[in-house]
Amino acid sequence: FFLMIRRPPRSTQSRSSAASDVYKRQVYISEHEKRLQEMDVEVKYVEGYLGLLEDYCFQYPKESLATFWLLRNWPAEIKVAVIEGQRMANSQETIFKEKLDKEKEEFEKELETFWTDFFTISKFDNFSNVKEHATDVHTLNEKLLAAQEKVKSFNARESLFKLPLTDYEKLDELVKKYEPFNKLWELVFEFTEEKNEWQKGPMTKISHIVVEKKIENTLRELVKLKKVFDGVSEEALKVVNDAKDDIMNFKKMMPLIELMTTDAML
Repeated sequence: FFLMIRRPPRSTQSRSSAASDVYKRQVYISEHEKRLQEMDVEVKYVEGYLGLLEDYCFQYPKESLATFWLLRNWPAEIKVAVIEGQRMANSQETIFKEKLDKEKEEFEKELETFWTDFFTISKFDNFSNVKEHATDVHTLNEKLLAAQEKVKSFNARESLFKLPLTDYEKLDELVKKYEPFNKLWELVFEFTEEKNEWQKGPMTKISHIVVEKKIENTLRELVKLKKVFDGVSEEALKVVNDAKDDIMNFKKMMPLIELMTTDAML
């Protein structure tokens, strides 16, 4: 009991885990009166039983009497410990709430930089810079995934301390708008990398069936993305069309690839 109400959060704990410990300690402390009353009933029962035995001149071992009177005095000590524990818990809760507020404030600033990055990426229109642009797109996507995890952590701690849950609509909106741009550059980067491998690698490792299937799947996805970007982003539409032209030019080589890969297998 004393360890539970006095123990501070461990420095190695995550923020959510440490906040959960503080909350559990608060609940534990708030329920101590009920437990003390239950314990008091048991102690009084034992005291009455000992008194009855004493009336019949029963001699108790000194150790048993010492243990009983130690137990009899514990409620007062527990109440002192509870007051100290409550003070510590309140202090820790205040600290956690202040840290949470600071993190949320910093997150709002971080969210603004994500929007700035998104506007920059939405203007990418040079298909020939696919590797460089795809790296920037992937970086922002990782940041957005991490941001969504942060929001879950914020809400978990807010829920623990019975605070209103913060709704980050701006983040949800950004994730939704960013998704097709991320998909576009991921798609064209993946195809470009595979195309380079097909062109530079040994024919014995190429299957014209796999190549043809990859071409058709990529073209199909580009058609879908073209509908998404129509009237939304001229820059993205340009990338879609340039990527489609590049794939169609490569597709003209398919008869030769089929012939060479078939000969390589013979």
